[in-house]
Amino acid sequence: MTLLDAIFPAGIAFPADEPVRASIPELEQLLTWADLERILATSCFEGPGSATIQRDLALPDPGMSRVCVLTNGESIWRAPRRTESAELRQRLAGATLRVEALEEAHPPLAELAATLSRPAAPVYINAYAAWGDSQGLALHYDYTDNLVLQLQGRKHWKIYRPTRPAVRGPESTAYKEGIQAAARGDSTGTPDELQRVRAGLFWEGELTAGEALYVPPGWFHEVTPVGVPTLHLACAFSAAAGEPSLVPPAIHLPDELRAPEQS
Repeated sequence: MTLLDAIFPAGIAFPADEPVRASIPELEQLLTWADLERILATSCFEGPGSATIQRDLALPDPGMSRVCVLTNGESIWRAPRRTESAELRQRLAGATLRVEALEEAHPPLAELAATLSRPAAPVYINAYAAWGDSQGLALHYDYTDNLVLQLQGRKHWKIYRPTRPAVRGPESTAYKEGIQAAARGDSTGTPDELQRVRAGLFWEGELTAGEALYVPPGWFHEVTPVGVPTLHLACAFSAAAGEPSLVPPAIHLPDELRAPEQS
């Protein structure tokens, strides 16, 4: 049984309709703190990744890096390519570090991305690291399937049932932004819609090291560090029901990440 078999027993193309949580042996070996430090030192300040990444994620010009700092669920600072380590450390005080497109910088994650990939649907893997207890991203939902891998520490999660289909477009963007603004207490928000979301709480609890969580498109969630060092991966992918699994024959998870076979 592989990492993905544990959380997608029917295959990548047929994920569950609701969030799924599973424990994965030796999950932390996918990306260690030492790996992240090495990547930060050697890869992350070369620019925001490939031309595909820049186009699909609408990242800023090549003068910016793939390193972001998220603060209190709303402020986002993207590090320029020429960033002094002292400035990055200062901005990280009590904040969350996001490092984007790690499938381009770390071979084990490139293998995982290839396993998750669907025809014409790229996979993006971001790492989130935090050391305090301030929320990184505000309440939101994603348009993609999302596989969360908690590598170190733990985080507090709240997941809410969908209130409408997760379809991209101006109306959907305005809907999400109104709810997020209400969650921050902004007068421009839509408190009635926020209340509707909050009433649909599906699960609340801590995701701990060695656990994986699948969150389908359209499911609102908010994630908060709990004051201990924490590191998790968010793998955004598309699992179109009915598509054959696209796994190149040479691609497989490293042996050390395979769960023992169940008898």
